[in-house]
Amino acid sequence: MEIVCVDARKIVNLKSKLESLKAQAQQLQVCKRDKSTIDWIDGQEVMAILNISPRTLQTYRDNGMLPFSQIGAKFYYKPSDVELILKTAKIK
Repeated sequence: MEIVCVDARKIVNLKSKLESLKAQAQQLQVCKRDKSTIDWIDGQEVMAILNISPRTLQTYRDNGMLPFSQIGAKFYYKPSDVELILKTAKIK
């Protein structure tokens, strides 16, 4: 076992920095909760909701009918955009 001597001022300083980081993390957590967080859904869920094939989903993306975000080879969609497609389909 090793004994380390640390100046009390350094410990107090470190403790105050940790408290500051804790407060910042809590503030970020509150901000994140306050924003309307968007739960993105993947293509499989969209195809199930709209009852469409993968090719039709690709056509929606290509034509700009359904906005998306891509991470790697996977596509993600906002539920609100999918609902808009459903509403327009019901109107027609």
